[in-house]
Amino acid sequence: MRTRLVVGLAIGALGIVTVACSSSSSGSNNPYPDVEHFCAAVAQAECGSASTGAISNCSLSGSSVLSDCVTFRTGECTKGNIVMPGPSFGNRTLTSGNVQPCIDAITSAFNGSNGVSVITYTDLYGSDGMSGIVGTCEQVFVGAAATGATCTSNYDCSSSTDQCFADPAAPTKLTCDPPTPHSVGGPCRDPGDTCTGGYCDTTTTPTCVASLADGQKCTDSAQCQASSRCAGGACAPRGVAGSLCATNDDCDATSQLLCDVYRSTGAVCAKSLLLGNTSADCTGYLEGQVPDASGSSSGSSSGGSSGSGSSSGGGDASGSSSGGDASTDGAAGD
Repeated sequence: MRTRLVVGLAIGALGIVTVACSSSSSGSNNPYPDVEHFCAAVAQAECGSASTGAISNCSLSGSSVLSDCVTFRTGECTKGNIVMPGPSFGNRTLTSGNVQPCIDAITSAFNGSNGVSVITYTDLYGSDGMSGIVGTCEQVFVGAAATGATCTSNYDCSSSTDQCFADPAAPTKLTCDPPTPHSVGGPCRDPGDTCTGGYCDTTTTPTCVASLADGQKCTDSAQCQASSRCAGGACAPRGVAGSLCATNDDCDATSQLLCDVYRSTGAVCAKSLLLGNTSADCTGYLEGQVPDASGSSSGSSSGGSSGSGSSSGGGDASGSSSGGDASTDGAAGD
C-alpha cells in the first residue's frame, strides 16, 4: 500500500462552502479576519487587472470582466478550490499570518512573462506533490487533528510529521499518523504503515506485497503502480498528455501531469495551466465558462470535477478513480 494521501486531490468535498473557519488573529488591523476576506484577496491575485496578471495576459476586456472574475474565483475559493480543485477547509482554522506567502505565490505565478502565464504541475504542487502554490495556500488553514484523530486530508493534521492514512483493517477509517515505511514482505497492520514499491494485502495477515502490473485485477488504485490506477477492475496506465480526465487522479503524476479542468475544449491531462491571449484556459479559469458533457458552455468550471481521486498532489490518492481510462486523439497537453 503506497501512502494513501487524501490530499487536496479529494474532490468529493467540492461544493461544500466553508462556514466553520475563523481567523487565529484578531483585531481591527487583521486584513484577513475570515474566509471571505481571504478568498477575495486570493481571487484578486488570480485575476489581476486590465494591465497586469491573468486578465491582462488573456486580453479579456469589458466593463465587468474584473468584477465577474473576482466574484467567480472568490466563490471557487470558498469551496476550497484555490487555483485547482481541492478539499473543503472543514474545521481548520484560518491563520492570517500564513496568508501573505499564499498571495505572493499566486501573484508571481499568474503575472507570467511575455504576456502569458504558464503554471506547471511543479508550480502548483512542488516536487513532493504537497508543496508549491497549492500546499502554501492550504497551510493558511491549520488543522487541529492530533495523532490518531480522524481526518479527511493531510491538512487536517496538526503535526507536520503526520499524514492522513487509512487503517489497513478498516479502509474507510482515516486518521492522522506518522508514516512508517516497510519493504515488500514487511507488516502493514497499523495506520501509517506504508509499503515501499508495493501495497498492503489485507486478505490474510496484513503484509506488504509488490504492486500489481497493468492488466492485473484490482479493487483499489493503491494496489497498482504509481503511474497506473484501478479502472474497470484492472490496473491501467493513468492518462498521458491529451487524455480526457475528471480529476488529477486520472493523469500520470509521475510525468507531472495535472487534470486541466479549465480547458474550453474539455478537461484533459496537461503539463500546465496556460493563461495567455487566446489560450484555452482563459475563459474557463477566469470566468467559469467550460463545456459540459454535451459540449455546450457551462457557467462553472471545477465544480464539475467531482470524484474520489486526488486534486492537489501526486498520483497516490486514496480510493480508486471513477470511470474508465478515457483518452482522446485531440490536443496534446501543454
